[in-house]
Amino acid sequence: MQPLLAFLVVLSSIVSYFVAALSYGIFQRYPWPQFMGVLVGSVWLVSLVYKKQTKGRMIATMGGGALASFFFWYALAYSTYAPLTDPLPEQQVIAGLQSLTLPDHTGEPTSVLSDQNTLVVLYRGNW
Repeated sequence: MQPLLAFLVVLSSIVSYFVAALSYGIFQRYPWPQFMGVLVGSVWLVSLVYKKQTKGRMIATMGGGALASFFFWYALAYSTYAPLTDPLPEQQVIAGLQSLTLPDHTGEPTSVLSDQNTLVVLYRGNW
């Protein structure tokens, strides 16, 4: 009975994450309460197997471990990606570049798409 309860702790923590994050928008970035529930359930499962190895406990522990691994991957990696957007059409990019003028080494404004060779350096700062 205890392996089933421990497995349900892991499962209910994951379900509560999807309900809280997707329905209400809370705990979406870092779901600490759900992390704790998954960790408690996983440690409980491992401790049960450590005390006595039975087939049911091993299956529950492997299932709970698989669910925990999926949950941590989803919450920390997959769900943090921004939704994909369609790229701009090429004509809009070229039109935007034609109107872009930057100062050259002498201070004179130069179009990025001029006939001269142009080097644009994008400096991201010091991380």
